[in-house]
Amino acid sequence: MKLGYLYSRYPVPGPSSCDVEEMLELQRLGHEITIGSVHPPLTPFAPEGGELLEGAVSYAPPPNVLAAWERHARASGDGLNELVRRHKKQFKATTSPLARAGEALFFARLFSRQGVEHFRVHVAGCAAHTALFVKELTGLPFSLMAHGQWFMKELGNDDLLREICAAAEFIAAESDYSRGLLVARCPDSAAKIHRVYNGIDLTRLGVVSEPGVQGPEPLRLLSVARLMPLKGFEYLLEAAAELRRRNLDFTCEIVGDGPLRAPLLAKIQELGLADYVRLIGGMRGATLREKIRGCDIFVLPAVVDETASSDIFPATILDAMGLAKPVVSTLVGAIPEAVIHNRTGILVPPCDTVALADALATLMREPWLRVAQGRAARARIEQQFQIAATVPSLLELLARARHENPPKPVMRSDPANRSAVAYLVDEWPDPRIPLLEAELVAMADRGITPQVFVCRSNPGMRPSRLGGQLSAEFQFLPDAMVLEREWQAQPELGNRVLSAFGAEYAVTGAELLRHAQLAITLLPRLREAGIRHLHATDTRALLTALMVSYLMDVNISAVIERDTALAPETVRAAASRCVGGRAGSRRLIRSVEPDFIFDSNAWSRSLASLRASLIALGMPGLAGNNKLWQEWSDRLVRWA
Repeated sequence: MKLGYLYSRYPVPGPSSCDVEEMLELQRLGHEITIGSVHPPLTPFAPEGGELLEGAVSYAPPPNVLAAWERHARASGDGLNELVRRHKKQFKATTSPLARAGEALFFARLFSRQGVEHFRVHVAGCAAHTALFVKELTGLPFSLMAHGQWFMKELGNDDLLREICAAAEFIAAESDYSRGLLVARCPDSAAKIHRVYNGIDLTRLGVVSEPGVQGPEPLRLLSVARLMPLKGFEYLLEAAAELRRRNLDFTCEIVGDGPLRAPLLAKIQELGLADYVRLIGGMRGATLREKIRGCDIFVLPAVVDETASSDIFPATILDAMGLAKPVVSTLVGAIPEAVIHNRTGILVPPCDTVALADALATLMREPWLRVAQGRAARARIEQQFQIAATVPSLLELLARARHENPPKPVMRSDPANRSAVAYLVDEWPDPRIPLLEAELVAMADRGITPQVFVCRSNPGMRPSRLGGQLSAEFQFLPDAMVLEREWQAQPELGNRVLSAFGAEYAVTGAELLRHAQLAITLLPRLREAGIRHLHATDTRALLTALMVSYLMDVNISAVIERDTALAPETVRAAASRCVGGRAGSRRLIRSVEPDFIFDSNAWSRSLASLRASLIALGMPGLAGNNKLWQEWSDRLVRWA
């Protein structure tokens, strides 16, 4: 089955990647995964295991491009207008239906192009609202995954939540507790709300050694969570002070960061715990697992904060149990569904310092109890919470939904004659290449539909009406944060590119790095699209194209404008690596071997702008390009 995943923002930093583990297990079982994200990430953080997912993440275009799509959608009357109008009236204080409509156009085309049969949303933020519009546009079925209370709060409107749940094929809640919360808000959808536990990949945890009895050194307590009120760390510090009063020897490390760091440090000093309790900042991945592996007791004193928010199903507890650690926690949310009191750990009432200290003291004084509870914790994870045990429940729901509501034919956005030619555009919209849209139309008239990849959007320029229409088929590369993340994930490949091109082309270090990052990001997208010929629409895109041709089996061409900023020797070196192209300098054409032809548009930007204006006024016959476009299309066919 081909499954899509739609996010408000992907990836998001956190100690757990339960959604990534879900996708990896589905991929292992033979299902194909397509990931779409409304917004790019805020940091270069890469989710653990994410590099094993096949295919690249697709991000929605910038707002100015989506706005052009919205205008085109309203003009074409494609079924979104009524939904936008109703949501603007009904939910105007909490939503942006016009933005959701533009996003839906992008993801509808993405999922259709990839042949997605069903898509999933893991958090009910703007992505869940966008999912409603995607279904309205295409009929494509979707399902939701309810994570904790954020699922109920992020939309900010229970009526909208109920409408989204009614449209979903099913909703999987991460715990019985979460399911109860969601059923209370959406009673009409109760029959389609199911509990599906988040699963963890036990192979990720590595080899778990047999729990042993602690030696003479102090016992090691560990807690892992963001430093925020609902984690209850002030009660852990007070319990630690109580343990000292009882003359128990221990160290306690708190892994995480957040807004309460300064107050907690002050409280550690106030209670005289500086030699016993340390805040050690954030950790993730293998480093965090090693920290958990080295502790004797895992503790998380979760509470309900002033906004009535609480931890529901902390992933760090599952990791600790998977590493055979006894857990001390509280009777909050769905924690009792994971931790069985007096069997895999000890649960106490929230905000009860004495009870928390008593539970910790019991395990500290009884080494064999720690061993027994650690073993039982590991066994519970193996039986109930490993990914191989949780994904079958999800697959059963998907199969049932497919049987009860077979997928309907969805909107197909790709033309049948889409070619193996790609156009690489450094920036769009761009007055420096005013005839790009006309060229694309001319190529389509001649049986070639290039796949257009845009390196960066120009937020200060509004696309033309034709540009807005055509851009619905463009693929926009993600922003600098994603480029950096994908660059960091392949350091050897990146260094190879820099070494090969650093000395040959007269560009600055920062500019050279940008082109290299773009090339690395383009690779999986071009391979997935089956591209055999890559055309750089000007010299700003040419160096990126050259790097791509160095990394994969693809030939390249370019438009080399007369007034390029590149040095003449750099232009000649770059042109010599192309199979051909168009140039605004007859001297350059005579000096290079490849198959270049003269392009008067590349010779005079003002002439190209005039021709673009004539085309925009509905006078394409006066633009004087028919002979050029026919000759150019013949060459593209030959090169591809």
